[in-house]
Formats: sequence, C-alpha cells, structure tokens
Amino acid sequence: MSLHTLGLLALGSMPIISMGLLVIVGTLMISPQQLPGMDRYHAKLHRDLRTLMLPLNATKVIRSQILLIASSLLGTIVIAPLLALAIPAIALLPNYWLTSKVRQRAEALESQLDGFLVALTNAVRAAPALGSALASVVPLCPRPIRDEFDWVVKAFQVGTPLDQALMQLSNRVPSQSLAAAVNMLCIARRTGGDLARTLETSAASLREMARLEGVVRTKTASGKAQATAIGFLPIPLVAGLRMADENFLAPMLGNLTGHLLITASVALWIAAIVLANRIVAVDI
Repeated sequence: MSLHTLGLLALGSMPIISMGLLVIVGTLMISPQQLPGMDRYHAKLHRDLRTLMLPLNATKVIRSQILLIASSLLGTIVIAPLLALAIPAIALLPNYWLTSKVRQRAEALESQLDGFLVALTNAVRAAPALGSALASVVPLCPRPIRDEFDWVVKAFQVGTPLDQALMQLSNRVPSQSLAAAVNMLCIARRTGGDLARTLETSAASLREMARLEGVVRTKTASGKAQATAIGFLPIPLVAGLRMADENFLAPMLGNLTGHLLITASVALWIAAIVLANRIVAVDI
C-alpha cells in the first residue's frame, strides 16, 4: 500500500477517531444513566448486583463497558479490524454472566424453599411468633436461602417490620416461588389463621409449581441451545475463512468502508443474539 493511500486512510479515519475520543471523554464526565436507553440497563445491573450481594457499582460497570467498547472501535479502525470481535463480548458478557448467576441463585433458592417451609412449619408449632420461628430455623438452613432469610431476621431485629423485610426480600430476588411464599407468610400473619397448616399447603403448592417449571424448562432447552449455537457461529466461520485464505477478507480489511461494514455487521449480530434470547425465553 502506497504512502498516498495510507495518508488518505488516515485522513478519512480522523473524524471517527475524534468521535471515539469524545465518547471516552464524555463517558468519564457524565453518568451512564443519562445516556439514551441506558437507565433500564443500569437498573437491571443494580438489581442483579444486589441479588448476588456483590460489592460492585452498576455505574462503574457500565462506564467500564463503554470505555472498552470505544477503545475497541478505535482499535478496529487504527490497529486491526478483528478487534471488532471483542465488542459483542464486552457488551454482552457482563450482563449474561450476572443474569446466569442470578438465575442459578434463584433456582437454588427455589430448590431449598420446600425444605425451609417444612422446617418453618415445625418451628411455628413450637414458637407461634413468626419472627422467633425464623430466627431459630435460619441458622440450620443451607446457603443461599440462609443468607437471604438471615438478612430478613437481622433487619427485623434492628426494627424493620417483619412484613416489610419479607417484601424487600421478595423484590430483591427474581423468583415467583419465593414471592408466592413471602406473600403467603404476610397474608397468614395479617389474617391470624393457622399459620402451620397454611405453610404445609403452600409447600405442597410450591412443589407442584417447581414440577411444572421443570417441564417447561426441559421443553425449551433445545431451542435455547440452537439459538446459542447459531449466535456464535460467525466466530469460527471468520476464523476458518482466515485460515483457508488470508486474502479472502482483504477487500473488507483494507479500507474505511470495509471497516464501517464490519462494525455494522457486528451491531446487527448483537441485535440478532438479543432478539433470539428474548424469543426462546418463556415466562410462566
């Protein structure tokens, strides 16, 4: 490539480089929540971090993602176009990892909820006060349900109303079974009925709900596996083309128009992965 061509590419890249630098500087100066459409993502990250009890700040996580994406875009134009492959990982992996961990924690809580309610039923028969029954049962439970209800017991002991502490637990953990159990506890306390019998009935209902959710999860597992396989197919495809013929992608990698097309393709790829995940996510 001649010096004249390199000079033209450098001049053509200057506006994009300047825009990338502005994005980096602007990210350091403004809050990510002020960016269009970022408030919902920030709220989800904040909720997931609270659910997992991680000492991280959602604003710092988003700011780091934006800086890394802007740096990758600059590297794609200035250094190597293949750096564009890092953009979907930076954009999707933190949210995917947190969502996966939250789902695993919710599933673990749901699997332990039946035994917890049975133990709480026996404790309520010995100590009718729900607060005292919770305080006696929680230390005997496995994690993570012990951590969640230990937080409830500590909040109750420092003066938070028990119903409010339970509802805060329900709002923090995205589990329908846990929400149903918490609502049942609150309603049973307010109505003054037979709490032990209500707990037994609720435990049986939650076992049936867990069975139905397992059936739905099994039916949709193949669709999720296919969406994941198709979503990550471009990575080995591009690697295979590069190994078969190093000059196959040269027309795309050697000019600014090709760089822009690669960036647009990566953006469409990310959008397709997000839409596919939403389609196969069945909510019951």
